[in-house]
Amino acid sequence: MKIAVVADIHRMAPGGVTCGKRMGGRAVPLLKAALAAIAARGDVAAICVAGDCVDKPGDLDGLRELQAVLEGCARQPFVAIPGNHDPAPEVFHAIVPKRKWLDVEGVRIVPFWDEERPGWNAERTEASFLSGDALCRGFAGMKVFLQHVPLFPSGAPGVKYAYLNADAAVASMKRNGAVLAISGHQHEGVPLLRRDGLSFVCAPALCEPPFRFLVLEIAADGRIGAEEVSLQSAVSGA
Repeated sequence: MKIAVVADIHRMAPGGVTCGKRMGGRAVPLLKAALAAIAARGDVAAICVAGDCVDKPGDLDGLRELQAVLEGCARQPFVAIPGNHDPAPEVFHAIVPKRKWLDVEGVRIVPFWDEERPGWNAERTEASFLSGDALCRGFAGMKVFLQHVPLFPSGAPGVKYAYLNADAAVASMKRNGAVLAISGHQHEGVPLLRRDGLSFVCAPALCEPPFRFLVLEIAADGRIGAEEVSLQSAVSGA
């Protein structure tokens, strides 16, 4: 089973560029190109949008525009979560429908929204742990945890932003039968890490050259493969 992951779209007004490489003014053509590439593959079962859809939390029109693109162009079921640049969850999900979970081909994708902490880090609350436990309970298949800030074991190499209680979050993956944590937020991405039977990956930002997204494959035995797809040539001059 394959999941496509699109992260950090950072939609801005056309022509907008911030933070050096962030080209949010090209968000709409980039998202359309990513969804077209995903559809053309014919082997992707679901799409995860891992947060920071817009660059400014007040850009509700921009979020509506991206939602219209997702609804109109995605050929697979998708689940989208807010990141730290997006509106608050209740505002975000008034525009982008909220999924408590997404079941596809015997795998349950469980989305989390976690509170931001200083340094662009995050922390999972006890309430979120309990909610995650409840969403996993009674589902016999493998689970995938989706969040914005990178969820990796404490001290994992290359991780700049993290969970203050990462070890507790990893322990919750183990007790709930989750085989994979999918994240965004760190724009260069973090390669797939396999540790103690679990896998962790951070998708690169769609808004920065070479405009990448991930395709993750979950094997029947829980092993994970990762493919990085660049849209650089496809959107040149867009």
